[in-house]
Amino acid sequence: MGAVLQALKDEGAVENTLVMFYGGDHGMSFPFAKSNDYENSSRGALILRWPEVIQPGGVDREHLISTLDFTPTLLDAAGLPPLPGIDGRSFLRR
Repeated sequence: MGAVLQALKDEGAVENTLVMFYGGDHGMSFPFAKSNDYENSSRGALILRWPEVIQPGGVDREHLISTLDFTPTLLDAAGLPPLPGIDGRSFLRR
């Protein structure tokens, strides 16, 4: 993540770029592992950085987000219309 932010800084884009890091784990099929329908089985870390839009240090434990929501969110962030018939929805709060 540090290398990505440094590259953005070197290009002068660090302050106006949405950076998303998804650390999802799709591990082995053990009890309470990722292939089960338990709450702990469906969690993955999602870190967002977007200066002037997302407040640093915020944590949202209330909403569920799917990887299906990534494309609609990135299109929304870029000011582009959603793709017709695509699954998922933008999770940006504007």
